[in-house]
Amino acid sequence: MQDINQIQLSLLLLVRDISARYGLTCFLFGDALRGAVRKGDFLPDGQDIALLMPAQDLRNFCAYFQRESPKGVFLQNPETEKACPFIHTKLRQNGTTMMPVRFKDVKMHHGIGIDLYPYYPVDTGKIARWRTRFLHKASELLVSASLTPYLEKPGLIRKLILKIAEEKRLEVAAKLLKQLEKGNKKSMQVYTPFGGGTFFWREALGEETFKLTLGGESFRVPDRREVFLNMTGEKHDYGEIEINTEKGFESYGKPAKSKSKK
Repeated sequence: MQDINQIQLSLLLLVRDISARYGLTCFLFGDALRGAVRKGDFLPDGQDIALLMPAQDLRNFCAYFQRESPKGVFLQNPETEKACPFIHTKLRQNGTTMMPVRFKDVKMHHGIGIDLYPYYPVDTGKIARWRTRFLHKASELLVSASLTPYLEKPGLIRKLILKIAEEKRLEVAAKLLKQLEKGNKKSMQVYTPFGGGTFFWREALGEETFKLTLGGESFRVPDRREVFLNMTGEKHDYGEIEINTEKGFESYGKPAKSKSKK
């Protein structure tokens, strides 16, 4: 895992440095944050190596990244790769492979990478929360429909969505995601697609930031890190992961348990 973490660290540093140059906000998130808090390094079984950014900052980062065109890495989202089944953005390393075994035949890049998650302002109240979750889930289904043939037991809705032309699906999903960005910017509540969707209070982001060490490098995190850490959602169980680096091939993780109704 050490080689993988070094690649992921270099990707985190790339995002950190570009964000610093252009005044963009990004925080450690997911297992990267947990590792920094617990031991100042990557967790042995950490898979969700992520950064969290305001939605508009993430959009700006993608534009700056494309303009600078760093060598050996690429951005992956529905706008840069039609076959991408994720509504958030990934930054991946060329010449490597890291993907769930069940998705190995999906026609997309599978490089070792990190996740860049947006967070959106959300008006308080049950209606606003319901609307936000609907927009997220609907856009996620539209974009991830390409995974349907590789799922163990895809539902009827997924099968029906797959029948819609890919360009139309992506067009509708993009419109739904733009609606998420139109929330009240001064709202005390925010939402991120991480972990299947997580609401948390803006106060978890705090007013100030300080630095945590991860792999010997410093990254910004909100000053209320205990609250922020508790908002990082739940881990997806994709099952066994296949990894390919220049030094060879390996796999780790346990096969996903099939969910059968009793």
